[in-house]
Amino acid sequence: MTRKNTGTWYILFILTASCLLLRELSPVACYDLISGPLAPCTERFCQPPACRCPSPNPPNNLNPSAVPQMVIVSFDLAVTAYVASFFEQLFPIDIINPNGCPIAATFFVPDQERTDYNDVRQLYARGHEIASNSQSRRQPPLWWNSASYLDYVYEIYGQRINLETGTYIPEGKITGMRVPYLQPGGNNMYRMLRDYNFTYDSSMVTGPTSAHNYAVFPPFYPFTLDIPPNNTLCDIYPSNCPNSSYPGLWEIPINRMYGTDGQGCAMMDDCKVTTSDDTFNVLLAQFFSEYYNRKRAPYGLYFQGKWLENNQAFDGLKRFIRYINKMDDVFFVTGSQVIDWMKQPTPLSQINSFAPWRSNSGLCGEKK
Repeated sequence: MTRKNTGTWYILFILTASCLLLRELSPVACYDLISGPLAPCTERFCQPPACRCPSPNPPNNLNPSAVPQMVIVSFDLAVTAYVASFFEQLFPIDIINPNGCPIAATFFVPDQERTDYNDVRQLYARGHEIASNSQSRRQPPLWWNSASYLDYVYEIYGQRINLETGTYIPEGKITGMRVPYLQPGGNNMYRMLRDYNFTYDSSMVTGPTSAHNYAVFPPFYPFTLDIPPNNTLCDIYPSNCPNSSYPGLWEIPINRMYGTDGQGCAMMDDCKVTTSDDTFNVLLAQFFSEYYNRKRAPYGLYFQGKWLENNQAFDGLKRFIRYINKMDDVFFVTGSQVIDWMKQPTPLSQINSFAPWRSNSGLCGEKK
């Protein structure tokens, strides 16, 4: 360890010890008082499973080959009968996970005039996750970057209420959110999520902006916000990242994808693909090279409504889903199911009986 690093850790130790002894606070609360570049996330302050530091490595020191490869497909869009027809093609009832349960996606739903809550209810009934996006999805996008705490209560919590009342989804089942346009609102947004008992956010964009840099910047697993993340984990411009502690609140990071030009993109809508083969080949190449054959972080595929209008790309996605669904260690799961696994990391040898992934037992059939 260099002299500079030794001095940094010595200062951190003195500050933390003083905080704990004099203030009688928890380690995380003390961290909040001294947060900054002197206080990186370590297991000294962040004890699994309640707290998890950002990492590209599997939890519990699992060997990557023992980790079920999770795939998260998510959409940020108003749900209508028109778009619901696309989802029936992507997720037919005869395509199941290796544990016999239907493959599932997560829908971050706004309360725009076009949203049909009957169609939302049907998605939920088929095992998909419904999460909050906003009431208004208002523009300009940068409004969300500086919205107030009460703005977020109205937009995100208010939309959760709309979803519960409009779809009869039981209270406590809508636990996730994604901010419109991927413009996090800093402490105002994350304080609201904590105060209103959300389980996770999925708004922070991370990862290299070029496919060439994935070798030195592998995808990250979800982490908690007990200790604020650094800017590399929340780097969309202009970032308004949280700098306070939110114990137990999870973040499912948006690890960038890339298109045929090798340029990074947070949403598939912004990736350069034109044909069905483009889409299939890009998704498959990244799946194997950066996820399955590496550390097996959850592979996220993120879409907005306009992407569905690209028939060629849509066909490529269908092919990709069917191709990797043939593998016996790949699971299409929801955001909340990923968090369930992070809290209780279960190896492949036991995953088919992992209860949180079989909670909709009425939808599950025979295992593959």
